[in-house]
Amino acid sequence: MDGESFVVQRASVRAAAVEVSGGLAVLSADADAAWPLARAVYANATLRPPALDEAHARVLAGEPPPQNSSPELRELAELRIAVRDEDGASRQFLGAIAKRFGLAAILVVTLDEERRPIARMFEADAARFDATTYAPDFGGSRWVGAIGQL
Repeated sequence: MDGESFVVQRASVRAAAVEVSGGLAVLSADADAAWPLARAVYANATLRPPALDEAHARVLAGEPPPQNSSPELRELAELRIAVRDEDGASRQFLGAIAKRFGLAAILVVTLDEERRPIARMFEADAARFDATTYAPDFGGSRWVGAIGQL
């Protein structure tokens, strides 16, 4: 692991592991922040959602839909943009996305005060965020430790 360590802040004793039979997706408004985590999640056969293709994964991770894309892909981008925080409306949008792709959870990537990426897990069945915060290894762009935790 190149001497890197995993940074995780636990706000509760409960582990962040979820049943991942439907897989995990990564959602963010910032593709540069989210795509390294998304690549790591989708490279893991246990975490990869079977019903999510690359075009949809990229839009969820923050990339704009390609020119001449389907209305469904443009609508997905609109849902992603509507996720603002952990408020009720955002949880409803995340729940709709999870249901559409049969996801167990969605990792929502945001930037902290110092513009570093962090991720929180939205648990689809419970329609709530887990208290654990994930961060890249040593503040970089590798998420090896987070993937190990998941």
